[in-house]
Amino acid sequence: MALEDIFNIAVRHQHDGRFSEAERLYRQILVELPAAEIFNNLALVLQSQGRVEEALEAFGRAVDVRSDYVQGYLNLGHLLMKLGRFSDAAPPLKRALDLNPGSFDALNALGTVSLELDDTRSAIALYQRALDLNPASIEALNNLGVALQRLGRLTEAVSVFQRALDKDEKNLEVAHNLAGALIAQKMFDEAISILRDVVKREPGFSAAVGSLGTALKETGDIDSAIACYRKSLAISPDLGTTCNLVYATHFHGGFDVAAIRAEHDRFNRDYGLPLAGERLPHTNDRDPNRRLRVGYVSPDFRFHSVGRFMLPLLKNHNRDQFTIVCYDNARQPDTMTRRIRDQSNVWREVSSLSDNQLTSLIREDEIDILIDLTAHMDRNRMLVFARKPAPVQITYLAYCSTTGLETMDYRISDPYLDPADRSPDAYVEQTLTLPSTYWCFEPVNDAISPAPLPMLQNGHVTFGCLNNFAKVTPQTLDAWFELLHRVSRSKCNCLAP
Repeated sequence: MALEDIFNIAVRHQHDGRFSEAERLYRQILVELPAAEIFNNLALVLQSQGRVEEALEAFGRAVDVRSDYVQGYLNLGHLLMKLGRFSDAAPPLKRALDLNPGSFDALNALGTVSLELDDTRSAIALYQRALDLNPASIEALNNLGVALQRLGRLTEAVSVFQRALDKDEKNLEVAHNLAGALIAQKMFDEAISILRDVVKREPGFSAAVGSLGTALKETGDIDSAIACYRKSLAISPDLGTTCNLVYATHFHGGFDVAAIRAEHDRFNRDYGLPLAGERLPHTNDRDPNRRLRVGYVSPDFRFHSVGRFMLPLLKNHNRDQFTIVCYDNARQPDTMTRRIRDQSNVWREVSSLSDNQLTSLIREDEIDILIDLTAHMDRNRMLVFARKPAPVQITYLAYCSTTGLETMDYRISDPYLDPADRSPDAYVEQTLTLPSTYWCFEPVNDAISPAPLPMLQNGHVTFGCLNNFAKVTPQTLDAWFELLHRVSRSKCNCLAP
């Protein structure tokens, strides 16, 4: 039988899902004709069977045989992306784009690689070039919207997501992303409306159910938020949603100390304990006279409350006794980032690193004391701490509670956050109580000058609160009402959630 006939039969087998038969025929052809297209087809068949490493090798053979084989480079890049190997995916995709500058597929894929590697500006430029070639692409519009949102260009992100929905109003992924951008803009009512519609149309869309929970939490509807988080987790277990759930319990009056601890213990059971096998012995130098290496891990080394509190603390570290290593998990640095960086001995940008990679880096840095500044807040690295990369691990600052992780040795507190009668059973960690205050505050030079006090004109004291509304619980309102009742001529205008 002619090779062309064997090839056509192999293609039919591949198309109809008979992968073993297709593989056998492609390998038969390769004995006589080691062509790039045949290696490429064989790789696709192997990929369909889940034989990933063999598929990568076959794609590699395809581009080795023909260095100008654009489709081979694209397929190799896409498979590496699926495996989460974005750094490895960049070279073949760049090669495909060099060979064909008008390749929409290469531009769009490279945009996603750049986004995953936290080169957001490059991602935006690549997506825009892709859209110049195909303005109707819902995928590229959606990707561009995600990149714009990550860069904080929220108005543009909303506009781009809306353009995509105008082209395909049934696209639930785009609708979900639009709602996320609206939440970031604090347009909670609009986001809730969109998310309720998405969940109605697709009840199994777990991410949308979880996002609805977040929007509801931000409006102070904690009961509904927790119900959404639980429903989302019942559909599909997810680390981010679990962290949102354990965080939300602190705002609900029905969760006492024991109930909050139970949710954090469940987090440890589901996410911490499964990583116990990855906790390796520590080989740090035990010389008692050397400087200790202290590592801080945070996504908030920036204009954020954590960044503001950390800057004066780092300024006052004793450099004769400690080497300070900062692991910066922020996506977009700012001027505060640079100021904090100047106060560290070693600065590591780790936002593009996987938990495994960051764990290895911390171990290579031989950190003695590793301090978490995030706990279950956004962009946390709890699964790094679950692997115990440092001999001593401490949580501090952003989350005045427990992490739930058995690998977290201590938590820092003060007499106000933890009065003497607070049960130690509230926390997994041992509490280190500072003598006076938990906070390390330094006024900023660019602070806005205060306006004249309203009481000078009004004749009475004005009370206000700048917290997010999730914290305005019934118990908080009760405390405010009691305070106002005790103040002569006080008035309260309250907007209930």
